[in-house]
Amino acid sequence: MKYETGVVHGRFQIFHNEHLKYVLEGKKRCQKLIIGITNFDFNSNDHKSCIEDPHRVCEEANPLTFYERMIMIKGAISASKIGLEEFEIVPFPIDEPERISNFIPSQVVHFLTIYDNWGRKKKKVLEDSGYKVEVLYEKELKEKHISSSMVRERIRLGLSWQEFVPKEVYRYIVENRLEERIKSIKSY
Repeated sequence: MKYETGVVHGRFQIFHNEHLKYVLEGKKRCQKLIIGITNFDFNSNDHKSCIEDPHRVCEEANPLTFYERMIMIKGAISASKIGLEEFEIVPFPIDEPERISNFIPSQVVHFLTIYDNWGRKKKKVLEDSGYKVEVLYEKELKEKHISSSMVRERIRLGLSWQEFVPKEVYRYIVENRLEERIKSIKSY
Protein backbone atom coordinates (compact mmCIF):
# COMPACT_ATOMS: atom_id res chain seq x y z
CA MET A 1 0.00 0.00 0.00
CA LYS A 2 1.33 3.44 -0.92
CA TYR A 3 0.28 6.19 1.47
CA GLU A 4 -0.36 9.79 0.49
CA THR A 5 1.92 11.14 3.25
CA GLY A 6 4.44 9.45 5.50
CA VAL A 7 6.91 10.53 8.16
CA VAL A 8 10.42 9.47 9.12
CA HIS A 9 12.37 11.12 11.90
CA GLY A 10 15.73 11.19 13.64
CA ARG A 11 18.39 13.39 15.17
CA PHE A 12 20.61 12.99 12.10
CA GLN A 13 23.66 14.30 13.99
CA ILE A 14 25.45 13.54 11.12
CA PHE A 15 23.18 12.35 8.35
CA HIS A 16 24.90 9.17 7.14
CA ASN A 17 24.29 6.48 4.51
CA GLU A 18 22.05 4.32 6.74
CA HIS A 19 19.91 7.39 7.45
CA LEU A 20 19.62 7.91 3.71
CA LYS A 21 18.57 4.27 3.27
CA TYR A 22 15.89 4.73 5.99
CA VAL A 23 14.55 7.92 4.38
CA LEU A 24 14.46 6.37 0.91
CA GLU A 25 12.65 3.29 2.22
CA GLY A 26 10.03 5.56 3.80
CA LYS A 27 9.69 7.51 0.56
CA LYS A 28 8.99 4.32 -1.41
CA ARG A 29 5.87 3.89 0.71
CA CYS A 30 4.31 7.33 0.22
CA GLN A 31 3.73 10.10 -2.29
CA LYS A 32 5.04 12.84 0.01
CA LEU A 33 7.53 12.28 2.82
CA ILE A 34 7.91 14.47 5.88
CA ILE A 35 11.38 14.22 7.42
CA GLY A 36 11.30 15.20 11.08
CA ILE A 37 14.43 16.39 12.84
CA THR A 38 14.45 15.72 16.59
CA ASN A 39 16.51 17.64 19.15
CA PHE A 40 15.93 20.66 16.93
CA ASP A 41 16.42 23.21 19.70
CA PHE A 42 19.11 21.94 22.01
CA ASN A 43 18.61 24.88 24.38
CA SER A 44 14.95 24.03 24.99
CA ASN A 45 13.63 21.84 27.77
CA ASP A 46 12.28 19.24 25.37
CA HIS A 47 15.00 16.64 25.87
CA LYS A 48 16.76 17.04 29.20
CA SER A 49 16.80 13.31 29.98
CA CYS A 50 16.21 10.00 28.26
CA ILE A 51 16.44 6.79 30.27
CA GLU A 52 16.32 4.61 27.15
CA ASP A 53 19.15 6.47 25.38
CA PRO A 54 20.96 8.97 27.66
CA HIS A 55 23.56 9.62 24.92
CA ARG A 56 21.01 11.36 22.66
CA VAL A 57 20.65 14.30 25.05
CA CYS A 58 24.37 14.98 25.57
CA GLU A 59 25.64 18.24 24.14
CA GLU A 60 28.59 16.45 22.54
CA ALA A 61 26.18 14.17 20.64
CA ASN A 62 24.37 17.17 19.14
CA PRO A 63 26.99 19.41 17.49
CA LEU A 64 24.92 20.45 14.45
CA THR A 65 22.09 22.95 14.31
CA PHE A 66 18.64 22.22 12.92
CA TYR A 67 19.47 24.39 9.90
CA GLU A 68 22.75 22.59 9.16
CA ARG A 69 21.07 19.19 9.35
CA MET A 70 18.17 20.40 7.19
CA ILE A 71 20.51 21.63 4.45
CA MET A 72 22.55 18.40 4.46
CA ILE A 73 19.44 16.20 4.34
CA LYS A 74 17.87 18.30 1.59
CA GLY A 75 21.05 17.98 -0.51
CA ALA A 76 21.30 14.22 -0.01
CA ILE A 77 17.62 13.60 -0.78
CA SER A 78 17.65 15.83 -3.85
CA ALA A 79 20.75 14.02 -5.15
CA SER A 80 18.76 10.79 -4.85
CA LYS A 81 16.47 12.08 -7.63
CA ILE A 82 13.58 12.92 -5.31
CA GLY A 83 12.02 16.25 -6.24
CA LEU A 84 11.81 19.05 -3.67
CA GLU A 85 8.02 18.92 -3.96
CA GLU A 86 8.04 15.28 -2.77
CA PHE A 87 9.38 15.95 0.74
CA GLU A 88 9.38 18.45 3.60
CA ILE A 89 11.80 18.81 6.49
CA VAL A 90 10.33 19.94 9.81
CA PRO A 91 11.13 19.97 13.53
CA PHE A 92 9.94 16.84 15.31
CA PRO A 93 9.50 17.09 19.12
CA ILE A 94 9.42 13.37 19.94
CA ASP A 95 10.13 14.25 23.59
CA GLU A 96 6.98 16.36 23.70
CA PRO A 97 4.48 14.29 21.69
CA GLU A 98 1.66 16.73 22.37
CA ARG A 99 3.56 19.23 20.20
CA ILE A 100 4.07 16.90 17.21
CA SER A 101 0.75 17.99 15.71
CA ASN A 102 2.18 21.52 15.39
CA PHE A 103 4.56 20.17 12.73
CA ILE A 104 2.98 16.97 11.38
CA PRO A 105 -0.58 16.33 10.13
CA SER A 106 -2.47 13.86 12.32
CA GLN A 107 -3.58 11.51 9.51
CA VAL A 108 -0.17 10.32 8.37
CA VAL A 109 1.77 7.12 8.90
CA HIS A 110 5.08 7.19 10.78
CA PHE A 111 7.78 4.85 9.50
CA LEU A 112 10.25 3.60 12.11
CA THR A 113 13.31 1.44 12.32
CA ILE A 114 13.94 -0.10 15.73
CA TYR A 115 17.32 -1.10 17.14
CA ASP A 116 16.84 -0.66 20.88
CA ASN A 117 14.56 0.35 23.76
CA TRP A 118 14.55 3.95 22.57
CA GLY A 119 13.09 2.84 19.24
CA ARG A 120 10.44 0.78 21.03
CA LYS A 121 9.60 3.76 23.27
CA LYS A 122 9.18 6.06 20.23
CA LYS A 123 6.80 3.54 18.68
CA LYS A 124 4.71 3.49 21.86
CA VAL A 125 4.76 7.29 22.22
CA LEU A 126 3.51 7.75 18.65
CA GLU A 127 0.85 5.06 18.94
CA ASP A 128 -0.31 6.41 22.31
CA SER A 129 -0.60 9.83 20.64
CA GLY A 130 -2.96 8.35 18.06
CA TYR A 131 -0.56 8.09 15.11
CA LYS A 132 -0.40 5.11 12.77
CA VAL A 133 3.05 3.50 12.96
CA GLU A 134 4.63 1.10 10.50
CA VAL A 135 7.92 -0.53 11.51
CA LEU A 136 10.15 -0.87 8.46
CA TYR A 137 12.39 -3.29 10.32
CA GLU A 138 13.54 -4.19 13.81
CA LYS A 139 17.15 -5.29 14.23
CA GLU A 140 19.71 -5.76 16.97
CA LEU A 141 21.96 -2.77 17.66
CA LYS A 142 24.97 -4.87 16.61
CA GLU A 143 23.44 -5.03 13.10
CA LYS A 144 23.77 -1.26 12.74
CA HIS A 145 26.84 -0.75 10.56
CA ILE A 146 27.04 3.05 10.67
CA SER A 147 26.13 5.44 13.46
CA SER A 148 26.40 9.20 13.72
CA SER A 149 28.52 8.66 16.86
CA MET A 150 30.99 6.60 14.83
CA VAL A 151 31.17 9.25 12.09
CA ARG A 152 31.67 12.07 14.61
CA GLU A 153 34.37 10.03 16.40
CA ARG A 154 36.20 9.38 13.13
CA ILE A 155 36.13 13.11 12.38
CA ARG A 156 37.35 13.90 15.88
CA LEU A 157 40.24 11.43 15.53
CA GLY A 158 41.17 12.61 12.03
CA LEU A 159 40.24 9.26 10.43
CA SER A 160 38.59 8.77 7.05
CA TRP A 161 34.83 9.26 7.26
CA GLN A 162 33.58 10.40 3.87
CA GLU A 163 32.62 6.87 2.76
CA PHE A 164 29.97 6.72 5.53
CA VAL A 165 27.98 9.79 4.45
CA PRO A 166 26.30 11.01 1.25
CA LYS A 167 28.59 13.17 -0.92
CA GLU A 168 26.44 16.25 -0.29
CA VAL A 169 26.81 15.84 3.47
CA TYR A 170 30.58 15.47 3.21
CA ARG A 171 30.82 18.52 0.97
CA TYR A 172 28.65 20.67 3.27
CA ILE A 173 30.61 19.71 6.39
CA VAL A 174 33.98 20.40 4.74
CA GLU A 175 32.92 23.63 2.98
CA ASN A 176 31.43 25.02 6.20
CA ARG A 177 34.35 23.90 8.34
CA LEU A 178 32.07 21.92 10.64
CA GLU A 179 34.85 19.38 11.20
CA GLU A 180 36.53 21.97 13.44
CA ARG A 181 33.45 22.24 15.66
CA ILE A 182 33.08 18.47 15.85
CA LYS A 183 36.77 18.01 16.68
CA SER A 184 36.55 20.61 19.46
CA ILE A 185 33.84 18.64 21.30
CA LYS A 186 35.09 16.23 23.93
CA SER A 187 34.55 12.54 23.46
CA TYR A 188 31.88 10.81 25.54
